[in-house]
Amino acid sequence: MKNTEREDTLKGLIHELLKVDVMNKSRDRHIVDGRKIYANILFAEGQGVTHISKTLRKNHATIIHYIRDAETLLLMDKHFKTNYDAILSAFTRKIEGGEICLMSRLQLENEVSRLRDENYDLKLRYLNHIRNSYRR
Repeated sequence: MKNTEREDTLKGLIHELLKVDVMNKSRDRHIVDGRKIYANILFAEGQGVTHISKTLRKNHATIIHYIRDAETLLLMDKHFKTNYDAILSAFTRKIEGGEICLMSRLQLENEVSRLRDENYDLKLRYLNHIRNSYRR
């Protein structure tokens, strides 16, 4: 996955799970916390502060502050840590496991049902094939 796709995926997850648009210029705490989570996850993935700053349209010094502050918040703020862990977990699953990891329960149940039906059809075809081969 390309960097821009990873960044867009992370922005989307933060928006979906925290209802925060990290590109919003607001200084509201929950929005800034979303940007801190975004910056910290990308930095942990090996992205440089200059690159992260460009993706958020912020100064590189702001990103350094976000990363340092996030480290403190992860130790001191239970709500921040819960949000961070949820985003990191979803991001990791999405990157490593693809879309199925983020399916809703109903989507998963429908997919399981479809796969069971497909498996049943394959078994019937296999048994018919075996019967026909013995008749020859």
